[in-house]
Amino acid sequence: MVCDTSVSNFNVVRFLLLPRMRKHPAAFVHIPLELRDPNGLAVLAMIVCLTPGTSWAEISRDRSMLLLHALEVEDARKLADFVKSRYESLLMEIFE
Repeated sequence: MVCDTSVSNFNVVRFLLLPRMRKHPAAFVHIPLELRDPNGLAVLAMIVCLTPGTSWAEISRDRSMLLLHALEVEDARKLADFVKSRYESLLMEIFE
């Protein structure tokens, strides 16, 4: 997570200081979730909120879909896959 946060910090600084170099628009991304444990979801929420440039916007009532906002989204599917493989899968090993 430290590496991801550092890279995101750099990207947000670039996004703010060099608006002409913005490569992709901000977007909301739907991410299907397999993780259902409330504690695991709370940790995922903290990870997302601590990563600069991303924000946890909403979770569906049945906890099956996360709505994530990101400052720059090149490929929504790629971002969803990253969150699932990098964070959700590890949290599922811990909490489920």
